[in-house]
Amino acid sequence: MNANLGFKNKEVSILLVNYKTRRLTELCLSLIKEKFDLQQMQIIVVDNDSRDDSLSYLRSLDWIQLIERTEGVPKQGHIAHSSALDIGMQAVTSKFVLLMHTDTLVKSSLIIDLLMEEMLSGQAVCAGPADQRNRKALSRTWRSSKRFIRHFLRKESRRTDSTG
Repeated sequence: MNANLGFKNKEVSILLVNYKTRRLTELCLSLIKEKFDLQQMQIIVVDNDSRDDSLSYLRSLDWIQLIERTEGVPKQGHIAHSSALDIGMQAVTSKFVLLMHTDTLVKSSLIIDLLMEEMLSGQAVCAGPADQRNRKALSRTWRSSKRFIRHFLRKESRRTDSTG
């Protein structure tokens, strides 16, 4: 059942980037359609030149705004993704935007209410988790270690640069 979120019509957009992830994108979008009132939201999907069956699937959806990138897509994944988000942001007409990955599976429409509460309070310009939850202990340890090492190396680099 689609939730009535209690905010103004089209005040929130959901923006996702697709690149050869047909099954994940289909699942992600089906949950969005199931959990939200699409009359209240703008759903934008940027396809990063997938050249697979995910693009034909996206073209079949009349309830999303599809942006197809066919030229000038950077080769590196994170750069391709971020530049696709930049292109998608140009199509946003709402006040707020929820950036999602295609592997984000929305279980409840309450997530929008919680994020909107933070945004509307004026205490935040963005809201949401900084890291995935429910990771295995080894994965959490590895990610924390990488952050510590990066922090230490940046600090050491600044110290070396200043002593010259």
